[in-house]
Amino acid sequence: MKQSYSSWLQRAAFLAALGGLSMAAQAQTPVAFTGTTYNQNFDGFLPTGTAYPDGWTGIRLAGTGTLNATLTPAVQADNSNAGTTYNAGPLTGTNTDRAIGSISSGSTVPAFGAAFTNQSGAAISQLTLAGRAEQWRSGDNAIVEALAFEYSTDATSLSTGTWTAVTGLDIRELATTATTAATLNGNDAANSAAITATFPITWAAGSTIWIRWKDTNDAGADALLALDDFSLATATAPAAPTVSFGTATATAAESAGTVQIPVTLSAASTQVVTVQVALATASGTATSPSDYTFTTQTLTFPAGNTTQNATITLVDDAVFEPSETVIFSLQNVLPAGAATIGTGTYTLTITDNDVPPVTPIATLTTNDAAGVPLLNGQTISARGTVYGTNLRTAGYQISLIDNTGGIGVFASANIGTNTLAEGDSVEVIGTLGQFNGLTQINLTGITAKGRASRTYQPRVITAALTEAEESELIRIPGPLTSVDPAQWVTNSTASGYNVDVTSATGVAYQLRIYRGTTLYNAPAPAGPFSVTGIGSQFDGSSPYTEGYQIAPRSLADITLKQREPAFAKSVTLYPNPVSNRLTVVVGSLGRGATLEVFNVLGQRVKATAVTQEEANVDVSTLKAGVYSVRLTTKDGSVTRSFVKQ
Repeated sequence: MKQSYSSWLQRAAFLAALGGLSMAAQAQTPVAFTGTTYNQNFDGFLPTGTAYPDGWTGIRLAGTGTLNATLTPAVQADNSNAGTTYNAGPLTGTNTDRAIGSISSGSTVPAFGAAFTNQSGAAISQLTLAGRAEQWRSGDNAIVEALAFEYSTDATSLSTGTWTAVTGLDIRELATTATTAATLNGNDAANSAAITATFPITWAAGSTIWIRWKDTNDAGADALLALDDFSLATATAPAAPTVSFGTATATAAESAGTVQIPVTLSAASTQVVTVQVALATASGTATSPSDYTFTTQTLTFPAGNTTQNATITLVDDAVFEPSETVIFSLQNVLPAGAATIGTGTYTLTITDNDVPPVTPIATLTTNDAAGVPLLNGQTISARGTVYGTNLRTAGYQISLIDNTGGIGVFASANIGTNTLAEGDSVEVIGTLGQFNGLTQINLTGITAKGRASRTYQPRVITAALTEAEESELIRIPGPLTSVDPAQWVTNSTASGYNVDVTSATGVAYQLRIYRGTTLYNAPAPAGPFSVTGIGSQFDGSSPYTEGYQIAPRSLADITLKQREPAFAKSVTLYPNPVSNRLTVVVGSLGRGATLEVFNVLGQRVKATAVTQEEANVDVSTLKAGVYSVRLTTKDGSVTRSFVKQ
C-alpha cells in the first residue's frame, strides 16, 4: 500500500530503512539440516538487532522499488509502518523475546524465509513445520491480511524456482477488531496462534529446499505479522494405502444387467493411483460370454479419492442353471509403491431366474454318507400329491409324495393365496435344504394343479424306521403298546411331543404328535394299536442318520387292535425300571404261558415257561434299554414293556 509520512521522524525512519537495503539479493548460506529437529526462536535478533539468523533472509518480492533486493530487518517501534522485514517484539529495550515479520507498502512487498540443505545422509519424504503466528500491529479492519507460506525444491533464492503453498502454515491477521494501525502485543493469546503442517516432499540427500512467507500490499493500513518459535523436523511418511475390494462377496440375479464391483483405498493418496481389476486365476464356475462379459479394467483414483467401481455385465439367458460364481482379483498398482494390494478376492454369485425342470423326489432325497442331500442348497422343482396336516397357521409344513418317494415342504409365510391340503396336486419350486436331518424344499413358488387323480396307500413297516421312510406315508401294524402312557400329554401347549412305543416283537418306534392334529392332547390308546402316518426325522447333529419318527395325521391314524385275552388283566411287571431281577405276574389264567423277552431290534434275548402265577426273570446281563415281554397262551398274546437300567 502507499504509505504517507506526517512527520520528519517518520521520514527519517523510512530513509534509514531504505539505507539498509542492498540493490540485489545477496547469496544465502543454507542451514545444514542433519535430520535432527531444527529450532529458531529469533531471539538472536536481540532488541536492537538487524542481522538475520543464519540461513534466513528477506527480500523485496514486489513493489516499485528494486526487486529481489535484500531487506535489512527494521527494529519494531511504536510508530513502525514502513514496508520491510522486521525484528518484531516488545517495545521495551531489554525484552529479548523476538520474532521475524513484515509490513507491506507500495514500494516494498516483502518476503522472508530460509534455505536448508539435507545433510541427513538420506532422502527425506515427509516434513513437519511448526511455529507461532504473532500480530504486532493492527491493519485495516476491513481486510484480513496474511503472510502466505510456500516451499520450493528447485529455488536458488526467495524469488526463483517453483513454489508450493501449504495453507496450514499461513500467518493470518488475528486482531481484526482492533484500532487501525495500532501497536499490539504479539505475545498476547488474542494476538497469537500456533501454526503447523505436515506435508510430503521429495528432498534428496545433499539438495536444498527454500521456505518463505510472502506479504501482500493490501488496501489501507497494513498489519505487522510475524513468525516466532519456528521448527522443522522430518516426519514419518504415512504407510502406503491398501487397495482392496469393498466387500468380499456379493449376489446378483442374472437379470441384473450391469453390476458394480466396489474397490477402495484404505486412505486417500496425495497422488493419482491406478489399479487393475481382473479375473482371478480360479475365476469361478460361471462361463464367459454365455453367463457374463468382462475384460480387465483399470480404475483411476484421483488424489484424495478412495472409492471406484469396476463393472461386469450379466447375461440373462433362458436356461435353468444352478447359482454360479465369478471371482476377481486386483493387480498392477501404479505408480509403484503408491499403494499395496490387500489380501482376498471378490466373489460375485449369479443366481438364476429360470424355472428348473421337475425332478423326481427320489433324486432330491438321495443323501451322502452324512445324511445330507446331494443337491443341498440348489434351486429345484418337484411335483406330487400333498399328504399330512399342514402344521403351520401361516406358511406351510407338510409332505409332498410322488411315485418315487416323499419329501417335506416348508415356508414360514403364505405364498400368494395358496393353501395346501392333503390330496392337492401341486408343482413347487424352492431351495433344497435340511432341518435336523429332515430333507425339505424351502418353498419360493407354488403352482396348484387341482385335486390329485392319484393317491398312495401306506407302505407297511415292521422293522425299525430308516431314511427310506422319511416324508412317506407308512403304516406300522403292531400291535404297538406305549412304553409310558403318561407321554400322551394332556393340556400341552408345546408345538408337539414324542411318544415311545414298541411292537409285539420288541421293535421300538417314536411317534411325533404335532399340535394342530386331532390327536394332540388325546389320551393314550386303550390297548394295543396300529398307527399310520408320515415318516419324519429329528436329528440335530451330523451324521444325520438317527432320530426317525412317525407322525400320525389324526385320531383316525390310530387303530386299536383286537381285545387282549382275559389273562391280560392280571399281567404286571415290577420293578420297572429294573436292574437285576424282573417279576412278571400272570395270575391263575396265565399259568403255563410262554414268556419271551425282545430287544428294540425285535431279537428274542430270553425265553422260558411260566409254571406259577408269577415268574422271576434274570435281566442283570442285559444292556440298558427298552425291552418287551410277550406272554403267549392258547387264548392269545399279551405284550408289556420294561426299562433295563
